[in-house]
Amino acid sequence: MLCTNEVARGFEPGAHASTFGGNPFATRAGLAVFDVIERDGLIENAAKMGTYLNERLAALAGTTPGVLGARGRGLMQALVVDEAVDRAAIGAAARARGLLLTLAGHDALRLVPPLIVGKAHIDEAVELLADAVREVATS
Repeated sequence: MLCTNEVARGFEPGAHASTFGGNPFATRAGLAVFDVIERDGLIENAAKMGTYLNERLAALAGTTPGVLGARGRGLMQALVVDEAVDRAAIGAAARARGLLLTLAGHDALRLVPPLIVGKAHIDEAVELLADAVREVATS
């Protein structure tokens, strides 16, 4: 663990330890993950696809009842809906269509796709979500 002396003074013996943390196998697995992230350009993809997802979600504000906009950073994005819309019902309708999302705050539905996501999957997810919102908002 890397920290300042001031922070380190707050630890009691063993408080910062982990049974499996730092062992050679886990460390090597972590390094392999970083290699794949770099090799496959996953950080760049996350930035690019995050922008695309945000734009697609924001576009629903003008065409889908109850949708106010979008917010987020990178691939952690949220569709902002009117507080009068039943978000739990939207979540259930989305799940019935095969789309998993979570409720966030008091007015949003959060989507966090994988780092490898592409435009086709984002397009499909946004359409499924829009259908779910329309079903709930117009019922």
